[in-house]
Amino acid sequence: MPLPGGFSLRPAVIDDVDFWCRVRSTDPRLARDPVQARASWDDVAPGVVRERSLILQGGIPIGVLLVWLAPPDEGRTRFGQVGADFLDGEATDELRDAAWDLVEGRARELGAEVLTSHCYDHETERRECLAARGYLLDRAGIISGLRIGEQRERFLQEAGRTQEALRAAGVELTTMDRLPDGQRALYQVLMEAEADIPSTIPIVSESYEVFLKGLRQPWIGEHRVWVAVEGDRPLGMSWLMYQPVTGNVYTNFTGVARAARGRGLARALKLQTIVQALEAGVDMILTENDAENAPILKINRDFGYQPLRENLSFRKPA
Repeated sequence: MPLPGGFSLRPAVIDDVDFWCRVRSTDPRLARDPVQARASWDDVAPGVVRERSLILQGGIPIGVLLVWLAPPDEGRTRFGQVGADFLDGEATDELRDAAWDLVEGRARELGAEVLTSHCYDHETERRECLAARGYLLDRAGIISGLRIGEQRERFLQEAGRTQEALRAAGVELTTMDRLPDGQRALYQVLMEAEADIPSTIPIVSESYEVFLKGLRQPWIGEHRVWVAVEGDRPLGMSWLMYQPVTGNVYTNFTGVARAARGRGLARALKLQTIVQALEAGVDMILTENDAENAPILKINRDFGYQPLRENLSFRKPA
């Protein structure tokens, strides 16, 4: 179905970042940061197909379309993620249906066999739209927040004890900037850990170059990426993302190599990032984890994280 009269499409470009983030941010705590989005606008994992478009009315942007496809993998179902979002009050039922027809049709053209989309639990209109189009709830991500300022002494003491215990066991907690020769090994830890995150859509690891570029951005920084090292071998890592415009602070990643799990490394690494945040004057840290990721959810509960939102994923056959 084409867009109704008076509406048109054009590809989204980097100068559209501010609008893109505004349309796709419906909760200030979860708002997309335009500075961060601009820096990663052209980053695409190997084999991924991604198309972004703007919906215009009289040349003025009022909405966005997204089509994302996982790389083809012989013998495996190819997943496509789609979305159509609008500024509040700008979408009629006719326009919204036409937009969704467009992104779904484009995903099929590109080879998607299963379509996926998502919304936050408070986005009632989006959820009703997905249900009406035949999408079924597939899984949920739990978004939680932890107020660290009021527990400062607890976290400082626990981080100190944990670091001493690991050092006695031969494991050192340090930062990435002190491991100039261990970056490639860190990337291998990333790929191994990401492969074990519960997910319906295949998690496509970014390239090594994009991995390094991301960690060197000022809102992360190699000097703030915590690494557990045994001898000269990295075992795990964790880092926070300090969003420069929204001011939100997220646990961006925590992962441990399979062979090193069960030794308390994930907890120890997250504690170091909390201490780092306390020293920077941060009060709240946000995080998102799949509802089936029991090990990290247990750590979060022990630390005192409180659920704030759910990121709901839906799917249907293409």
